[in-house]
Amino acid sequence: MKRAPQPDRPAVRISVVAIATYAFAAAVFYLAAAYLGGAYPYVFSLLIVLPVVDLLYVVLCVRTLEIRITTTPELMVRGAEHKVTARLRNRSPIPQLGWIVHSFASGPGHDTQHEHGRAVAIPGRMERRINRTLSCPHRGNYRLGIGPIELGDPLSWITIRLRGVSREFHVYPRIHAANVDIRGSAGAIQGENPGNSRSLAADPSDFRGLIEYREGMPIKHIAWRKFAAHGTPYVKQYDSSESTGVSIYLDLRKPVGDPETVLTRQDLTIELLVAIVKRLLEQYTPVEVHALGADVFSFTAADPSLFDEFYRSTSRLTFGHVGSPRRLLDTHRREQHGQRPLVVAITHTPDTELFTLPALSSSGGTRYRVVANVHGWPWEQFERNRSLAASLLPHDTRGDSGVILIDSMSRLAEGIAL
Repeated sequence: MKRAPQPDRPAVRISVVAIATYAFAAAVFYLAAAYLGGAYPYVFSLLIVLPVVDLLYVVLCVRTLEIRITTTPELMVRGAEHKVTARLRNRSPIPQLGWIVHSFASGPGHDTQHEHGRAVAIPGRMERRINRTLSCPHRGNYRLGIGPIELGDPLSWITIRLRGVSREFHVYPRIHAANVDIRGSAGAIQGENPGNSRSLAADPSDFRGLIEYREGMPIKHIAWRKFAAHGTPYVKQYDSSESTGVSIYLDLRKPVGDPETVLTRQDLTIELLVAIVKRLLEQYTPVEVHALGADVFSFTAADPSLFDEFYRSTSRLTFGHVGSPRRLLDTHRREQHGQRPLVVAITHTPDTELFTLPALSSSGGTRYRVVANVHGWPWEQFERNRSLAASLLPHDTRGDSGVILIDSMSRLAEGIAL
């Protein structure tokens, strides 16, 4: 069984004045006991015993204090307020009085915030809870701590100061509704001529087996003969291969601007990724995600049941001073890796190298698309890249430049075509 975190090694502050005053009082009572007798010898004996009891009490309090930090809910999402609870438990039968408890919190976009100390008394074998509401405006790692914690002994000789404990937790991106249509032979938009002979849907040659139908599964994959024979709908499952689905390359370069704009732009880029992946998986479209950060991120899925695993894996996506995702994409192209019929780059950077990516699209081969988060871009920059996007593929009869500019998540809910 894993033990609860214990406070760090204590620091001790000694009050010389209090000790000297007590010693002077003890000397007076010693003289009174020696010359006057009566009750003074008993009082003097009590003064000798009290410091020992005082010290034992302090040691017991420090050794039997247990601290836990919990969050509600366990999975925290940005933009919401979350309840954080610190539990201080007294494992001894003796009440602990006089604890002064401080707390602090830190996270993306703001410095460490300290809360004034509060007095806490903990009855024997019981716990006290300190609740705090934490606002999480941005995705990323937050830290909440209980400490320092101070305890003064009854005689006021010493003050024990503990650093306390802290817990780091990750705040995840919000999940937005997305309306994503895929152009192509299997995923073509109704009424349009397919521009790609390669299918985004499952290849019948990759048939793996049958599973019982669940709400949201594509009806076109129902095994009708099995349904007619048994009365229970089953869906055909296919293995994901590089000849089907979508490859997504995410830009993890740190944006430029004031701190709040940078964090918001990063949040929206990740939320774009999450919304698009969720929608593709709901359509049972195989999808793989690649990103070049502190290390190479890679995730592959083809079933909605794997979305939660992907969502939690986004905690590994860290923005920094890294290269363009075009580098990783070009490496995969040279190695003949990731040759899915549709490749999408998600970026927040006005990078001409990325915006010209759709020009690599070939008839009957891989198509390339760019989804650009333009939140916080200057208007001139926005218009310049819009013009660049419009001039990329003049031969495209649909007038599709292959670049989609997103200035808010509502644009994604309205619908985009890849």
